[in-house]
Amino acid sequence: GAFSELSSLKKISIPNLKTISQYSFKSLGEVTEIIIPDSVEVIEGAFSECKSLEEIVLPKSISFIGGNVFKDCRNLKKINLSVCDKLEKIEYGSFSGCESLEEIKIPKNITSIGEKAFGGCVNLVKVDFSECDKLGKIGNGAFCDCALFKFAFPKSITDIGASAFKGCTYLRKVNLSEYKKLEKIRASVFSHSDL
Repeated sequence: GAFSELSSLKKISIPNLKTISQYSFKSLGEVTEIIIPDSVEVIEGAFSECKSLEEIVLPKSISFIGGNVFKDCRNLKKINLSVCDKLEKIEYGSFSGCESLEEIKIPKNITSIGEKAFGGCVNLVKVDFSECDKLGKIGNGAFCDCALFKFAFPKSITDIGASAFKGCTYLRKVNLSEYKKLEKIRASVFSHSDL
């Protein structure tokens, strides 16, 4: 990445840009905080493997977050997606391997959550869909190996991907009967869970 040689950076304030490209800040091991300005609309896979990153502040202007954007940011604890009203998809692997992430609030206009988007978030106990009423599809392995113990889908859900909740060993209760729009439940959705 563009800054991958600057391994001692602790805090990054990004200038007024529209796009942060893939690998721009990949593997910056000491960065703990990133501040993104309101001008940014697109973030591609820019922050993967920033292993010390604890918090990221996203602006309302974000309309696209690319695949693997925060993949393996093991210490990421805080990210507020709910302010991102223009965001419609959480792409594949976006937060996979974010081992310290405990909860996430899904923005209201999200229509799909990609494959393994939150896979391997081993401390993720809460996913809040309270404002989300457009989500149709949860991708394969989207929440695999998370610490979820209960889960309530939004009423708009139509498709739950294969292994979406595989390995969620604390998951004990899911009531699917109330989801009238649900058309597809794919293979092994809840395998290796406590259901």
